[in-house]
Amino acid sequence: MIVLDVTDPYNPKETARFFDNSPEFLESNGGRPHDFWGVDKKPNQPWIYGSDRNSGLYIFREQGSGSGKN
Repeated sequence: MIVLDVTDPYNPKETARFFDNSPEFLESNGGRPHDFWGVDKKPNQPWIYGSDRNSGLYIFREQGSGSGKN
């Protein structure tokens, strides 16, 4: 999953990313990788909501230098 700030559609900026296709995850999920189809990030909030077709809702807290600024 990649989160982009498209406030300026001609200059999108990546603000967050999540990938976990480790062997442990794949084994626990029947061999299926993540299949995010919907992601939402509200401005000035650290929460990122992602809906995965294979395993449901994920709620992430943004960390790092951009935390809470996008």
